[in-house]
Amino acid sequence: MSRPLCQFYEFGPFRADPHKRLLLREGEVVPLTPKAFTLLLVFIEKRGEVLDKDELMNAVWPDAVVEENNLTRNISTLRRALGESPDAHQYIVTVPGRGYKFVAEVAELNDTRAEPLPEPQKALQNTVAAENTALSPQVTSPAEMERRKNLLNQRWLMAGAMIVMLALVGLYQLFQRDTGVSAGVPSVRSIAVLPFKPLVAGRRHEEFELGMADTLISKLGSLRHLTVRPFSAVRRYSALETDSLAAGREQKVDAVLEGSIQWEGERVRVTARLLNVADGAILWTHRCEEECTNIFAVQDSISEQMTRALALELTGEERQRLDKRFTSNPAAYQAYALGRFFQQKRTDESLKKSLKYFNEAIASDPSYALPLVGLADSCIVLNSFNVMPMSQSHPLARAAVLRALALDEKLAEAHTSLATIIADYEWNWPEAENHYRRAIELNPNYPTVHHWYAEYLAGVGRFDEALVEAKRAQELDPASLIISADLALIYYWRGQPDQAIEQFQKTLELDANFSYAHEYLGRAYEQKGRLADAVAEYLKAAALDEARQSSVTALKDAYTTKGWRGFWQQQLALQQAQASRRFVSPMTLAAIYARLGEAGRALELLEKAIAERSVPPLYIKLDPRFDSLRAEPGFQELLRRIGVPQ
Repeated sequence: MSRPLCQFYEFGPFRADPHKRLLLREGEVVPLTPKAFTLLLVFIEKRGEVLDKDELMNAVWPDAVVEENNLTRNISTLRRALGESPDAHQYIVTVPGRGYKFVAEVAELNDTRAEPLPEPQKALQNTVAAENTALSPQVTSPAEMERRKNLLNQRWLMAGAMIVMLALVGLYQLFQRDTGVSAGVPSVRSIAVLPFKPLVAGRRHEEFELGMADTLISKLGSLRHLTVRPFSAVRRYSALETDSLAAGREQKVDAVLEGSIQWEGERVRVTARLLNVADGAILWTHRCEEECTNIFAVQDSISEQMTRALALELTGEERQRLDKRFTSNPAAYQAYALGRFFQQKRTDESLKKSLKYFNEAIASDPSYALPLVGLADSCIVLNSFNVMPMSQSHPLARAAVLRALALDEKLAEAHTSLATIIADYEWNWPEAENHYRRAIELNPNYPTVHHWYAEYLAGVGRFDEALVEAKRAQELDPASLIISADLALIYYWRGQPDQAIEQFQKTLELDANFSYAHEYLGRAYEQKGRLADAVAEYLKAAALDEARQSSVTALKDAYTTKGWRGFWQQQLALQQAQASRRFVSPMTLAAIYARLGEAGRALELLEKAIAERSVPPLYIKLDPRFDSLRAEPGFQELLRRIGVPQ
């Protein structure tokens, strides 16, 4: 049972007044929303008890069904108001698997003495005191009385001016709240658009929630004065319990745009809010309601109102891009959203499923350019996953992306994909660079173009420029594992294993289960001559790869009994067995033969890879695994014949 309300609760430097619903810190008011204050009272009244999420939500929202994210957000707000750091909770602690507990010592006071007055009230009170002094009967001199009368008038004028100023500030703040605009918004220069959430957890349309974020990112991403985190960076925040402000801190942005969706019959109601990551303040809010078939109007409204709130000065081209609707066909949009949803899961099966939905979107609206780019990118990734040979993936991707550019020449994503296809499959290096540059011109905030352009620049030997582009990609998407790892890859290609090892280790600090980083960290150790460390990383990578997990024991035994050569002989046997079930690049086999000292066989396989166009030739030139072949005339002749820049 709850304890009866007292006059005040005191804990640490804080005093909570449950009657006036005020929280003070050493006499100064600490701003709290009504729900956050209610939550604080629940914690105080049940201090020392472990409260589960359901109990807290029922106490704070007794007559409403709300998503769990509301509780998480209010707890975060309350912790910030109490001055808790992310790593130290001296008031509200999380009890893993159970809930939360308020652990501070609390004193219940029935002290009815007046609280310290806020500063504006003090000023007025002092003015009244001055008036009393000025009218004191002790003053008898007419000159002194006149002087004090003038002083009193000045003070009343000052007090009046203060009242007017406070009133104007209050009206201004009220206006800002009513219009959804905050005075602090113009300082926002980077945002993360998070996946929208349902108001009712049991009524999720996750592909639509992600699709809303994806579309808004596409609309806002081309604005030069605003850095918008890419969809690939934010899709992982789709869980209902996601803390928006924690996501913003992780993404290193000034603000986060979060939203909720409520379906009511044939209508959809969307609420969007822009939160200041530094203090959790609501900078801007917007609500709109439309027929479910007119979700495009909702997206237009949010992007338009937010750019106004941010006070962004748009060029004519940026305004045109912001106002552009890529489709007005609901079926096409839904299929595209599903395609992107499965594409971002990044598994063999999900990528194949994404192709199905992109094709459905194209069939529903042949003038819709985005699913054409999505289809191209899924094909490219399926090739990199060794699911689809390049001779199949890249012609399909090229046809799709050319159709997209015919519909919209200003799609930066399409130019980026085309540049990669031209470099990897057609080997036209100058033309590839033209498209990379065009993509950057159209959308300088698109991290993928800087990422892929960096790899291209490394391939043509321009390593300093490559590092600049790779670091720019990382600035735009700081939480991206693949961008972080490929920055290390450039050091590896450049022959700087120490720098590569350091950067791969930073990547693994972001996610210790990222198999790609373990694989390439192993290669950097191998380049350094630390073979035991290399094998350890190769085994970690295999253990994290579902297709190779069963090989770990055999590989470990081979290295233990037969050393480095035995390890690669076992790898060769495993890859050859796998080739009977799925595509294995000849380059992969060539690299194993090169390690085994069989230069002739390695060169034969590289010739096959080039003939099949199953591997980007720039990678052959860069790859340190082929260092033992560089003195071979056949290797140099191969590079010369295909025109790889030296």
